[in-house]
Amino acid sequence: NRLARDTKGYTKSAAMLVYSVALLLWRTGLQNPMPVYVENTRIDLLLRVGQLSGIIAGMLPGEFLTPAQLRRHHCARATIQSQRRKSPFAMTASIQHPIRVLVAKPGLDGHDRGAKVIARALRDAGMEVIYTGIRQTPQMVVQAAAQEDVAVLGLSILSGAHMELMPEIMRLLRAQQMDDVLVILGGIVPEPDRAPLEEMGVSAVFGPGTSTNDIVDYIASNAPAA
Repeated sequence: NRLARDTKGYTKSAAMLVYSVALLLWRTGLQNPMPVYVENTRIDLLLRVGQLSGIIAGMLPGEFLTPAQLRRHHCARATIQSQRRKSPFAMTASIQHPIRVLVAKPGLDGHDRGAKVIARALRDAGMEVIYTGIRQTPQMVVQAAAQEDVAVLGLSILSGAHMELMPEIMRLLRAQQMDDVLVILGGIVPEPDRAPLEEMGVSAVFGPGTSTNDIVDYIASNAPAA
């Protein structure tokens, strides 16, 4: 019974475990404590890996990552490396001269998971991304784009209201003399609507299932020069 354990014995065992792992990390230079934790915790202690790494981070110099942080770190690096392999010129250009992108969801559509995925992919590719959130009016979107001085405006519309919202957004952009802003649209857009959207000034339309790599490459290749 865990409640019946001796508190002093538990504290001493945990302290010895932390000291042993910290010493091993110090000698080997390991960042991820998980392998050491699994190898050394054959007894049933209530010490979580996050707590363990937090204690170690406070004891020793340097940067220590929890398993969750390490996974996020590797995912970000993998995305950047894949971009370099696929389009090294575009990737280098985006790092040297970061492209400012505004991602917005105009209208009443409240589903923004896809927009957040795109925003994260653009950030991982070296771009500066501003996400305005859901339920934005055309006026709010264009005002934010003007204030942030963005080169790219990425809009996500899943509600089917693109033919009602996009004309107003494009009109407001022209009124603000922002004709040079690259406007791209993502969402559920029927094929017959694509040509009228292009005539309004929408540079590209990306439907469901589009690869984030394709979107990153398109922006890197078509965004106006800073």
